[in-house]
Amino acid sequence: MGGIGKGIEVLSLMSLIKIDEHGNLIMHNQLRDFGREIVHLQHGEKPQKQSRLWIYEEAIDVLDNNKMAIEFKVLNLTSCRSLRRTPDLSTFESLEILILQHCENLEEIHPSVRDIKTLISLDVHSCRRLKELPAELGKMVELRELPINDTDIQEIPISRGCLMKLETLCISNCKRFSQLPESMSSLISLTLLELSNLEIEELPEFIGSLEKLKTLDASSCRRLAQLPKSMGYLVSSTLLNLSSSIIKELPKSIGSMKEL
Repeated sequence: MGGIGKGIEVLSLMSLIKIDEHGNLIMHNQLRDFGREIVHLQHGEKPQKQSRLWIYEEAIDVLDNNKMAIEFKVLNLTSCRSLRRTPDLSTFESLEILILQHCENLEEIHPSVRDIKTLISLDVHSCRRLKELPAELGKMVELRELPINDTDIQEIPISRGCLMKLETLCISNCKRFSQLPESMSSLISLTLLELSNLEIEELPEFIGSLEKLKTLDASSCRRLAQLPKSMGYLVSSTLLNLSSSIIKELPKSIGSMKEL
């Protein structure tokens, strides 16, 4: 670990990476593009042999022809405006990151996503026509990141005993999302929950069971009028954003949130 730590320190001194206030590692675009170019040059003429795809034309070609999908780790289809439905993804057995953000005409995610046992991140933010997530998504056990903000989604399918490794959930600006389901209490690894600009009127009592939650953003929830007494159990929280809500008073238990 010493070598890794020293390498991170060197990159930080060169302003190629930085660590933000939430502990997230931010990479400079130049370093990101350099890494992508290395991957691309290794198998430039055979994109099906790459472990990551960022170039739209190559990604679509691989999807259409199902070329060696088993080897992919990252599939980035950002801003694919012609994509209305993801294809059968069951052959992507090693896929870890699936990025569909800003696919403005995407309406459906193929249920075969459940077959990707290695998937840790599914990003569909700003897919404004996407109204629901496949029920099978709620049965995934390795998923850690789920940004669905700025979509038309109104609920998240969560099966008992699944999504227990989910750390980041972003639901901001989902206008039809008006209530947090009881099933969210099983998200015991959640550290970041973004709820800004939702039509919710209250935070449910079970919110206190999310003991690892560090950041709770409920800003601009203009119908949010009260907080549950269980808020005091969020002892790991370092950021609580309630700006532009109509909350009149805070529960006494909030005094237990020593890290705020």
